[in-house]
Amino acid sequence: ARVLTRRSNSHGSAPAADGEEYILYQNRWVQLGLLSLLALLSDWACFAAVGGTKEWTSQFHHNPEELIDLFLITNVASCFLFPDITRRFGLRKVVTFAAGLMTFGCVLRSGLYMDFKIPDYQCETVGTMLIGAAQPFFQCSPPLLSATWFGNDERALSTAVCLNANQLGIAAAFLVGGALLNGQVPEALDEYLSLITLGSIGAFIATVALLRDRPPTPPTSSAAQAVKEAEAQTQREADGEPYEWFTFPATAWKLLNTPGFLAPLAAFVASIGVTNVVSAFTSETMHRAGFTRELVVDEIGAGFQVAIMVGGILLGG
Repeated sequence: ARVLTRRSNSHGSAPAADGEEYILYQNRWVQLGLLSLLALLSDWACFAAVGGTKEWTSQFHHNPEELIDLFLITNVASCFLFPDITRRFGLRKVVTFAAGLMTFGCVLRSGLYMDFKIPDYQCETVGTMLIGAAQPFFQCSPPLLSATWFGNDERALSTAVCLNANQLGIAAAFLVGGALLNGQVPEALDEYLSLITLGSIGAFIATVALLRDRPPTPPTSSAAQAVKEAEAQTQREADGEPYEWFTFPATAWKLLNTPGFLAPLAAFVASIGVTNVVSAFTSETMHRAGFTRELVVDEIGAGFQVAIMVGGILLGG
């Protein structure tokens, strides 16, 4: 048998061991690009103050690291909700909602609703929490996106690219933030946060218009099986079977007891902790080390992020 229903927008077909032929649609790259863009923007918003820290502190009279901490705490809490919410509502709905939530958070932070005037610190705090709550739906989705849209030999690379796109967002915070804020008048902060907000609005519109749950036909046998299981679950619910919510604790416990799982988990947590700390305190650390030129500090910070992304793609893909 051949699953070959639409060739018009496909990149090609992927022969399978079971004798079926599966189409790889060109639109998979659009889906990957959208999710990567959302991840990039979310971390750019999170680490917006790492470039131009003096101007940020002068405006709000708070250390910018406070907002980064708040973002990450909200982010972790939201991560626990991702599996069950996505399983229930599907990739398109949850990512689109999260994109809208991030956009609303960016609007609050930029003062777009106040004629581009910087709001008070409370709005910055609430906006940061909304962006932090939204980000896991971009950061945790790449494996699901890859399994749904990509061929078996593409999944590792597509997942690695999307998972590491957020590092480019932090790099943008260093380079763009540094270029717009360092030594500039306070109005530059308005323009900078508005730039992030406009980017988020554009990404939200693109997500609404272009993001899809799945391709017209499954790209692999495992994707086809996942579609069958989803349809069977829908039928069971239609027949009156109650939906099981909040399965994360049981799933997490099962994973923690899986041989070989704890070591990579510990390595991942340690790497995330180290990179986030280094990213947040790059400016302070470099100044203490004797680097006084802000441009050099920003380039070092951006270079660190690019190195993380390149390493992640080369090792993970």
